[in-house]
Amino acid sequence: HTTPKGRWEFGIFQPLTVGVTDRITFSTHPVVDILMPNLTLKVAWESICGWDFATEHTLTSPTPLLMVISREGTGGILPNDTVVPWIVTLSNTVYATRQYAKGHLFTAKIASHIAARFGPSTLPTIDLPVVFPRTSAWHDVAAFNFGVDLAGKLAGDFRYEVDVDLWLMPRAETFYAFEHSAVIAYRPLSWFGVEIGYKIILGQYPYGFDWHILPLIDLQFAVD
Repeated sequence: HTTPKGRWEFGIFQPLTVGVTDRITFSTHPVVDILMPNLTLKVAWESICGWDFATEHTLTSPTPLLMVISREGTGGILPNDTVVPWIVTLSNTVYATRQYAKGHLFTAKIASHIAARFGPSTLPTIDLPVVFPRTSAWHDVAAFNFGVDLAGKLAGDFRYEVDVDLWLMPRAETFYAFEHSAVIAYRPLSWFGVEIGYKIILGQYPYGFDWHILPLIDLQFAVD
């Protein structure tokens, strides 16, 4: 669902989200914008047969960030002689959400990620969990992901969020990645909340199959 009109939400790791109207939301990562300009538009559409539909559209340019991490020493992830092309990515996601029990929501989603590169390139893949499938389109033009989410109230000020995602990529040797996360959110105040949970990643990388478990924690704030 979109953010209510006039409400601003942000977190330590979550994007700044602004409800322009009750059906239109803009979001961006202000800190990340310095090195990776990004902007997301989310639109809620008409409900059909009890399902609420929304689409999300994101433009990103990671080139400045890639130039910064192409270095030796601290902060260096890519070789310092990497030739970084200009990259623009467009991600489009369709969400279908409905209530499956009082206070509990089920969401199905499907997304495409398309990248355009301009100029010469010696950019290697970034073989890190979470990062690799989200950057694979930089090398193979496109990537796709499908998923389902469950969210709802547990008790009092506690809520839960559980999601499962499957990423599909064109390369035969790195064709898929599977991600699952679960989060417990505690929101004692309308303007403040805490989230804690985990994320499991299994998938194919250029060096072979691997899996990881990562902790998730965030502080969230809101202004009406």
